[in-house]
Amino acid sequence: MNRKRWMILAVCMLVLLSLAACGKADGGDDSGAAALKSTLQQVRDKLDEAKRDKAESDSTADDSVPEPEKTPEPTPEPSAATEPEQAAVEKIELTRVPSGVDEYAVITGYDAAENTVWSFETPRFGVTEMISVVELGQRGDRYYYVENTTVVCLDVQTGTRLWENSDYAGRATGFAFGDSALYLCGQYGPDFFAVSYTGETLARIEQFDPNYYWASEIELLGEQALVYLHGGTPNYDDPMIFCVDLHTYAVSSAADTAPAGQSFAEQYRAVLLTYPAEISGYKTEYTLYDIDQDGTPELIVRKNISEYYIYTFDGTDVIPSSVNYWNYSNCLYAYDGNGIIVHNGGQGSMHIEYIDLYSMVNDQLEWAETLMTTEECSDDELYAFRDTLTPIDNFIPITDDSYLSNP
Repeated sequence: MNRKRWMILAVCMLVLLSLAACGKADGGDDSGAAALKSTLQQVRDKLDEAKRDKAESDSTADDSVPEPEKTPEPTPEPSAATEPEQAAVEKIELTRVPSGVDEYAVITGYDAAENTVWSFETPRFGVTEMISVVELGQRGDRYYYVENTTVVCLDVQTGTRLWENSDYAGRATGFAFGDSALYLCGQYGPDFFAVSYTGETLARIEQFDPNYYWASEIELLGEQALVYLHGGTPNYDDPMIFCVDLHTYAVSSAADTAPAGQSFAEQYRAVLLTYPAEISGYKTEYTLYDIDQDGTPELIVRKNISEYYIYTFDGTDVIPSSVNYWNYSNCLYAYDGNGIIVHNGGQGSMHIEYIDLYSMVNDQLEWAETLMTTEECSDDELYAFRDTLTPIDNFIPITDDSYLSNP
């Protein structure tokens, strides 16, 4: 609309200019000039009106704020499919697999429903008299085993190999989980090996004593590790016990554990430290009884129900006697003199029973005589005689040192 007005005004101006030119050319009078001035004034008024209309139009346009365009909401991207969580491993099994001249093991982690979570095969090793892959077991979220001569640690949930330690270099026959380390021994060495739960070697002792070998069992007792060596002893079932200090890794044996010059109580206490507190569910126990009636009691240790170990004190040193295997757990009775009475037997096809007297001779407990036997009397007569004796049945666990605190 405004554009049309401007075009009309422009045309009028051109007409007026043409008329003015013509007037001058024809020598027109003053009335023509007056008319021209009047027309020009009208044009100016029209122009001013057009300007006012345009200003009002622009002002109105500025006051109207256009509505903002709506920003389209982004289309959500489809989420990636969530992978199902891996089931928790509840148990681990190690299965040895013979394969001709070789052998290997399959180690598998199972969930609570017995489904396989992970599984793998170990390398193959040549068959020897010793097992190549030995399970040590689980401790917390770690699983341990020996692969040939290397200690290996796995993550229980994933089966990932976390570390391995080849410093061990033995075939595991005994092991024990400590508070801060795993302890092992080997049939052909090392006699003692300690590895931290992060895989660092803490100690390795190839041999305690060249006279003893075949380390087969290791047990923790307080701040000591007891290692049982069966080779080199008079009786395979009567192992030599070595003690390893778990702080210094110093080694001592039952023979030199009790320092000379101490009282019998102090030395007997040191001897008890060389014994396991429990074997196969049976507590190791002890008592004090003065067998030779010299005023100093002997130490009697009962292990594994029917193994009896006798120690005497000569005023300076503790002297061990040979082990005695008696068939009954409560078979000892007091004797009025140098000796101790033992109810034994009941084995074999004839089940012959004995009541024997043992005495201390040159610091050793030796058989003295048979007081009664079912070869010569009835069972009732033997039991009637036994019931007249005073039993020595005051054994207590070796972890209780009350007898030695107040001897």
